Amino acid sequence: MLLALGTPLPTYVKPWKYFEVDALMVSAYYILKNRSIRRKVFEKGLKDYLDYDGMIVLDSGVFQLINSGKEVNVEEIIEVYRRVEDVDIKLSFDYPDDKILEHYLKMKPYEVEPVIPADKHDLIDYFHDDDCEWIFVGRLAKKLKEKGRWGFNFLENVSSMFNQLSEKKLWAMGVGNYYTLPFLEKANFSGSDTSSYRVAAAFGDILVPKKGTQHISGRKEGKKDWGMKVAKNSDLELMLNHIGFTYNDLKESFRKRAIFNAYVLSKVFTL
Repeated sequence: MLLALGTPLPTYVKPWKYFEVDALMVSAYYILKNRSIRRKVFEKGLKDYLDYDGMIVLDSGVFQLINSGKEVNVEEIIEVYRRVEDVDIKLSFDYPDDKILEHYLKMKPYEVEPVIPADKHDLIDYFHDDDCEWIFVGRLAKKLKEKGRWGFNFLENVSSMFNQLSEKKLWAMGVGNYYTLPFLEKANFSGSDTSSYRVAAAFGDILVPKKGTQHISGRKEGKKDWGMKVAKNSDLELMLNHIGFTYNDLKESFRKRAIFNAYVLSKVFTL
């Protein structure tokens, strides 16, 4: 199963400099909003800009545009897709609901893969005979939160419905974290992406093999209702040796926490 690391632009957190990663997920939002980044990516290509030669999935950025209150301009996104040629997968977008198929067909000349919301089952039939390789299933994070402890059953149900497209590979968008990855694989998803490695690091947290999220930076200590366990050096030693970090590095550096978390995620199925 592929795991793409959500990667903002610009970034100084580059896990791929320390170990092999499956893929990166990059949002066109960062290219659209920053003229300097746009110029460099258009001139050099995204892989050269990131100094990374592996698989890159380029997302449309529609979710971030909507959340930032900006207008969604389909033509601007298409221009990014036209100019950025060195990515492996480009995604259509799942907004608004009544134009998902229309936008996919409009963007198809740029070799996009479709994004279908988990609850839009009426679109499944169309893609049965489409020549796409992947189906990216969107809006899963919200649904998993709503379902609570029944969320993993929901993933299996979604997979079962979408597996009517038996020859298509399924990608679970935005939910590939430490806890969900084993369930996604069991539910026959072939790929997912996550920014959880960065989010946890920003809060001073790290992923501890077989124990989940624990705290390390000290920023939460003494705070009301804080009950998260503090990571122990003895639980991290082997992983730290593999990437050349120390326990104090993780305490003091967001960048190194994020890289460490990404490394743990890359080993979820082998730890």
